[in-house]
Amino acid sequence: MKLPQKPHQVVDTTKKLLNDEEFKSHHRTSPKVFRRERKLTCCLVMLLIMQKTRKSLPLLLNEAFGQINLDPATNSAFTQARSHLKHTAFIELNQNAIVAEYYQDDTYRRYQGFR
Repeated sequence: MKLPQKPHQVVDTTKKLLNDEEFKSHHRTSPKVFRRERKLTCCLVMLLIMQKTRKSLPLLLNEAFGQINLDPATNSAFTQARSHLKHTAFIELNQNAIVAEYYQDDTYRRYQGFR
């Protein structure tokens, strides 16, 4: 099945959600985390997790921070930052950015009434 050509809408919705303060506050483990501006922001941690790379963690962090011209964060810092994110962030991101954008109109094929 060919997916609709809506990647720009998905990217725009993803950017909007990742930068939304309400989204961040709902999906962090404590009100104290991801408040201050650090190297590993909530948005950056989620983007690094969503890359699903097969590279080692130090290599991934070196490449990511090399692109934004910062000294890389340590593996431990990334692991700790990742532990402050709830899994519900990815569920909401999937529902609002992917499912809602691709299936908002009825131009997709169905099998026995299912998507």
